[in-house]
Amino acid sequence: PEVARILDMPLADIPAGALDYLAHLLATGSDEQEIRSEWECQFAEPEDIPAAALEYLLTTGGDAREMRSEDQANLEQLAADQADDPRCKLAKEYHG
Repeated sequence: PEVARILDMPLADIPAGALDYLAHLLATGSDEQEIRSEWECQFAEPEDIPAAALEYLLTTGGDAREMRSEDQANLEQLAADQADDPRCKLAKEYHG
């Protein structure tokens, strides 16, 4: 049930093997983002890929792994930018 909540999917829509694997990751300390990433990397079907991402893959000839790598680089850059933003630092201090 926890994995289904994290993926925002009905439990019945998650294949048993994937559910067991993701539940194991959750039980061994993986956080929600890691569970979602693992689902997308290992188990998501093409129809689960957003249309814009699929169009990007088809028009550029890139593969999904390459796209995930670019997404990760973008997220890391965003995190770095936010870490330098005094407003974000203040918000972190305020919200603890």
